[in-house]
Amino acid sequence: MFLDEINILIDRFTKSDNLPILIKTMRWLDDYFSLKQPSISKLPIKLGGTLFQLSVWDELIKISYGYVTTYGKIARMIAT
Repeated sequence: MFLDEINILIDRFTKSDNLPILIKTMRWLDDYFSLKQPSISKLPIKLGGTLFQLSVWDELIKISYGYVTTYGKIARMIAT
């Protein structure tokens, strides 16, 4: 059932000519899950939120491909 829903979404969004960002994002995700380590900078993302949220985003994008961290480590990085 889940795969059917994914296929419906893929079909719907890949046929839409006015959503190039979705196609670019799908390609990025395909590269990511194919272990090609795409750079997040390839996606035109406009991060928004409060100053605190933006500082969290800044720390999150520093996490290298394949690495994990904890909320505590992110909090310590923001505090410095």
